[in-house]
Amino acid sequence: MTGQRVFIAVFTLACLGAALAGAAVLITGLRTGEPQEPAEVPEAWQDVRASLGHESHLAEGLACADCHDFERGDFSFIPEAGCLDCHEDTERRIHGDAGDVGCESCHPFGAERDVAPNACDRCHDEAQGEAMAIGAHGDTRCQDCHAPHREPSFEPAACRDCHDEVSASHGPRPDPDTCLDCHDFHDTEKPAACESCHGEGAQRVDPRATFAGHASCEGCHEPHAFGAGEARSCESCHADTFTLAEDTAGEHARCDSCHSAHAVQEVAAACAGCHEVKTDHPRTAEGACATCHPAHPEEPSALAGAARTCFECHGESSPRAFHAGAAACADCHGGHDVMVESEALCADCHAAEARAVDAAAGHDQCAQCHEGAAHEPSAPPVACAECHAVQARTAPGGHRDCEACHDPHDGGILGHATCASCHEQKTRGAHGDPATCHDCHRPHGPDGPAAPPGCADCHAPANLPGLHTHAGHERCADCHAPHELEPPNTRRDCASCHDDLDDHEPEARVCTGCHPFADGGRPRR
Repeated sequence: MTGQRVFIAVFTLACLGAALAGAAVLITGLRTGEPQEPAEVPEAWQDVRASLGHESHLAEGLACADCHDFERGDFSFIPEAGCLDCHEDTERRIHGDAGDVGCESCHPFGAERDVAPNACDRCHDEAQGEAMAIGAHGDTRCQDCHAPHREPSFEPAACRDCHDEVSASHGPRPDPDTCLDCHDFHDTEKPAACESCHGEGAQRVDPRATFAGHASCEGCHEPHAFGAGEARSCESCHADTFTLAEDTAGEHARCDSCHSAHAVQEVAAACAGCHEVKTDHPRTAEGACATCHPAHPEEPSALAGAARTCFECHGESSPRAFHAGAAACADCHGGHDVMVESEALCADCHAAEARAVDAAAGHDQCAQCHEGAAHEPSAPPVACAECHAVQARTAPGGHRDCEACHDPHDGGILGHATCASCHEQKTRGAHGDPATCHDCHRPHGPDGPAAPPGCADCHAPANLPGLHTHAGHERCADCHAPHELEPPNTRRDCASCHDDLDDHEPEARVCTGCHPFADGGRPRR
């Protein structure tokens, strides 16, 4: 029984071989009409026989020789023109005129199992030239929008056919003709940037409209509802933002009272647009008005139009921290007229000093001596030497405190400031008339004698009486002191020079009893 089965199998294979050989001869003769040498059937036939191309063509009853060139004996595939012999109604190949792409690129006759007419992503998984990679709509049949064998090759279906739940409007164009104004068919990224249309022309939007917190148009505009008035309200993001004077008349309650929808940060002139109030307060980074009137205060208690106190910026904690605690800011500064004329203000409180100042002496500008006096009047005034350098340099010791003699506001001599007020003892002598002190002395330069003159300037030796003219008595200072109370007259005074006369009239207490200096100088008898 077993031998019979072996015989049958061998016989069957022999018959199949003979049949194949005969078929080869027959197939070869199909194109020439005459029997030829049989072509060798390649082993690859076992791999490709189940391909889509073979199955679809064999099902139509095509013979192998209709597509294969047996004249070369290697089953070569007839050039593409062979496809058009049968598919004459297919005038174009996919990709239009792309000559390097043949029919077999999508209609496989080989062993590749991933090649199929709709497997476009096999080649288009990455961008090729101007053609984008398949991203969006990658799960949709390509031929639903593309016509591979005719022109135009791209005939997209209406977006609404699939996206009927999306009601698109864009500004004045409700339900636009094509979604492709913003969306690329295959792009997986976000839609085309708004500035591609709104970067110039009548629809231009200032590029400063986007910034941190307002990073994209979609932050305010719904992607498919970009119509006028359809933007999200400011409160949808800024519900916790307080506005200036929100609890009064509400004139600041609307964001667009100060902010433009597409220039939110441009509010420099917003206050002036409604308030004809000018201020000379130095401008800060917040702007002139917002320095004191924050547009968006941190706490609701700061509303009702209340301005910040001066001390929030000027670093003091007490309303009376300035001017030695004697005045509030509003006593000198107005709410909007901040910069003031200091002298006029000083006179309001310091009228007596204002009347006393001597403009000719340069004392009519308070700030020249009282630097920072408006906020710190207790600070020492500027030293007199800053303006009166010569006087300060030439004043002798004891005369360097200017205010001991001068009134600081009018510069005049104080009533009590006479020479005798300090030099009372020196006014008792022969030169003791205070009115004549300035003949020999000056309190400071540049006027007056720089040094006391010599005695001879007033007391010429030729005119002096008695022993003044006697030899050895020429130097006044040997006997006299400038501010002496009485002339020297004791025996001791004379003995300082005449020590050789110690035994001369030892009982005499004074020498001038016999040797006068006032009546010729001869010794009396």
